[in-house]
Amino acid sequence: MIKLRAKAYVGFLATAFATAGFLTAGAGTATAATLQNTLQGTYYGTQWLTPHQQCINEENARNKQTYGSEDGGDNQYFYCALGDRNIAYNLWWRHYV
Repeated sequence: MIKLRAKAYVGFLATAFATAGFLTAGAGTATAATLQNTLQGTYYGTQWLTPHQQCINEENARNKQTYGSEDGGDNQYFYCALGDRNIAYNLWWRHYV
């Protein structure tokens, strides 16, 4: 739960930076980079796993595969949040576009 709260706080801060017009330098020109949340899946659980456990397992696997760490990297990461009528968990991807 602490990990989820920390990621939500980081997501909030990232949104603030994106809203403020965060710029990155590229090939001599400034290019606007925006953080975006993209829905990756919804988990309702299995006979052996709760929806939260199922989502967290997928979150950790995707962060490790994509960023080399279960925590993600450089303000980009996969995270879980309550979804459908608070009975499911959604997996979201926070990334630059």
